[in-house]
Amino acid sequence: MATLSGVSETGALLGFAMVHRAQQWLEQLAVDPSQSGLGVGAVLLNAAKQMCGGRLGLRVNQDNPRAISFYRREGFRIVAAGVNPGGRRKTWDMLWTETSS
Repeated sequence: MATLSGVSETGALLGFAMVHRAQQWLEQLAVDPSQSGLGVGAVLLNAAKQMCGGRLGLRVNQDNPRAISFYRREGFRIVAAGVNPGGRRKTWDMLWTETSS
């Protein structure tokens, strides 16, 4: 697993992403709330896309419309419905491929 981080000029952590390269899977993406809407998430996500060679999947909770909208804007599409085993929340599996963006 690889971890990507976004750091400001002063060294403050702005966000991070955890990526399973071999599985082409985004495990987690988080951005400091004070940096929301400033492009940090898009930069981290683009780095994850490049790292995974043209294909990247992820799972997002269905009750998180802000995240779903973000991933759709970034070229992901919903490919399956599921349930988060730990929390029993409904999820969407989303997929980005270089050809779909």
